[in-house]
Amino acid sequence: MRKFLPFVGLASFAFAHPGHFHGVNPFNSGLIHPLTGLDHLSVMVAVGLLGSYYAGKKAFLPALTFVSFMTLGSILGLLGVSVPFVESGIILSVALMGILLFAKDLKLSYVLPLIGIFGILHGVAHGYEAPQTLHPVYYVLGFVLSTAALHFTGLLFGKALKEKLVRVSGLLLLALAFLL
Repeated sequence: MRKFLPFVGLASFAFAHPGHFHGVNPFNSGLIHPLTGLDHLSVMVAVGLLGSYYAGKKAFLPALTFVSFMTLGSILGLLGVSVPFVESGIILSVALMGILLFAKDLKLSYVLPLIGIFGILHGVAHGYEAPQTLHPVYYVLGFVLSTAALHFTGLLFGKALKEKLVRVSGLLLLALAFLL
């Protein structure tokens, strides 16, 4: 085991150069994009975790809101619309999702507008980083499916975990925002 430990990180160098998947297949590129950035990955799982606080169909509303607004944001990004503070807004979304997870008894009427804004920001970033392809629809479809899967994963974990553990994950997310 000790012989192989120094080589564990070498696999990450395969992703060290942007564009590896962009020329290959826009759908695959879209699927992989949300998984390769800790900012996107953490917020998307956190949206699912947040949904676990709500009962019944309301549990899916944060995810549906995020995906809908993210899709809208991706169209803005693909069209090259200038949206200020996208990267700063994404990091802020990590911190605020941490605070939302830590908070208790939040009304959806307060949560959903914030999640919509976060979705737009993440979508614009996805749109800006889209491969130059003739089929951006496949790229968008890829990251929408990947995002929905991350939301669902977060929702399942949130329902399986105790509320206190989900709240602690909010503190961890807040700490992560300061590291990004």
